[in-house]
Amino acid sequence: MFSKARKRKVFWLVLLTVVIFMLYFSTTMIGRKYHNSFIEIYGLKFLPTTINGSLQALIFILCIVLVFIDSFWGTGIALAFSILSISSVMRTVVKDLNLLNIPGVFNGVFNVLAIAFIGWQVRVRNKRRVTDSVTGLKNRVGFTEMLGDYEIQKRKCYLLYIHLDGFSDVNTRLGRNYGDEILRMVAGRIEETIQGKGHAFSIGGAEYAVLLNEEVEFGQMADDLVKKISEKLVLKGENDVQVDVYVTPKIGVASNIDENITSEELMNNADVTMSFANKSDTTSVVVYNDDVKAKVKRKSKLASLVKEALENGYFYHVYQPQYKLDGRKLRGFESLLRMKLPSGEIVSPAEFIPVAENSSLILEIDSYVLRSSMKQFRDICRKSEDLTLSVNVSAKAFERPDFPKKLLALIEELDFPKKCLEIEITEYSLADSIYQTIENIQKLRAEGIQIALDDFGKGYTSLAQVLRLPITLLKVDKSLIDNVESSDANKDFVKTVIYLGHVMECEVIAEGVEKEGQLEYLKEYNCDLVQGFVWSHPLPYEEAISLAEKSI
Repeated sequence: MFSKARKRKVFWLVLLTVVIFMLYFSTTMIGRKYHNSFIEIYGLKFLPTTINGSLQALIFILCIVLVFIDSFWGTGIALAFSILSISSVMRTVVKDLNLLNIPGVFNGVFNVLAIAFIGWQVRVRNKRRVTDSVTGLKNRVGFTEMLGDYEIQKRKCYLLYIHLDGFSDVNTRLGRNYGDEILRMVAGRIEETIQGKGHAFSIGGAEYAVLLNEEVEFGQMADDLVKKISEKLVLKGENDVQVDVYVTPKIGVASNIDENITSEELMNNADVTMSFANKSDTTSVVVYNDDVKAKVKRKSKLASLVKEALENGYFYHVYQPQYKLDGRKLRGFESLLRMKLPSGEIVSPAEFIPVAENSSLILEIDSYVLRSSMKQFRDICRKSEDLTLSVNVSAKAFERPDFPKKLLALIEELDFPKKCLEIEITEYSLADSIYQTIENIQKLRAEGIQIALDDFGKGYTSLAQVLRLPITLLKVDKSLIDNVESSDANKDFVKTVIYLGHVMECEVIAEGVEKEGQLEYLKEYNCDLVQGFVWSHPLPYEEAISLAEKSI
């Protein structure tokens, strides 16, 4: 069973072979019948050698075309005809003593050498096209082609997608040469583990694919791959200094054994399960099953719901009060987005925000949140410019060069007091474009807008990066506050973060404070501000405005 492309290739191979055979037969007949006389065509007389030379040239050109159509079969067919041609010419030289055909012998030899060389070059080119230059494994092109053949042949298989967790950090820290060596070593370990029971591919970056035969126990194979790849990698550094490196494989498994699916669907399923494995702290292998399918379906539904919410007004705000720890004076509010469907179902932002962040929908959400929050708090902030409205902005929006310009235009349009606005960014904003992020912070700070770094302590940012940020507020993540009463390590860390914030000449706020005992430690460590259930839950707009009115 062949693909359409393969069928077309076979058709042209057969057609050209027939044409070449007919031309070769014609040259043979002309040589035998007319070698001692002229050939008359349309009243013109030609030497048989002239006709044969032209036909031989045409045969050579068609042979080259055969080679490019298929470097293996085409080259074989072309060489066969070329050798036959040499034999035919040699016969006329030896048997008929036709010395005029001796140059034809040399021409035939040249044709054989040329066809062999071109065929070799085409095979080398084709191999490079499907081979990864670093690992030597077949690349994404080769992988896609083989998987397509599996689909056409209705072959059942297991597909494993492998991502090397931690590779990016190692590659950045040690350099690309070390990174390439790691990729080669891991490729070798994968091939050693599967031992001919399937095929391994390098599909880009730090990702691999493995096609396993139907009879292979995929679960055991996945576990073996995790174990083998996770072993220490020993690299040779400068002056033969040994460098020990560890990477953790995250594997997504999908198959076409229990259902008829396309190769594209199989790849998507494996890719989805690999992303689930990447996000898991408890397992390195995730198999595509009904549970994963349900989660994927839920994500797809959430993407549609976000679009509907923006169009039909399903979004609304609640406002989390922020207090000064000393004296419990209201500092302001953090705007929090919620989604309520017509059915009454409340969709958590923990569900819909990550889905929106994977698309441009997050930019529309950012725009909506900024505009609607500032509109709602415009009048109360005009009454008291000591009140702060804190609004979260995604990394995708904040890192854009035109973000400050657009925000300032919106502030001017709504006539919102700049001093009352605080933009919250997460540490993700520093991951890919720290220089642009810093530039945008500086532009907004120059306009009097406050900047808060949210969720500090989750581990995405180095202290060196944080110290470069001209922020006005550092927010200690709730995960650190939760255990501040019971964990000495958390106590020391929270104390250090508060001290760091003060060194940076900005205020520090603790998020998610829920217990009085937590307040006592925060007071001891000179924390400036708190927000959390201990003093107030997030409030509907009317209650937030009422609370703000009382504090003026």
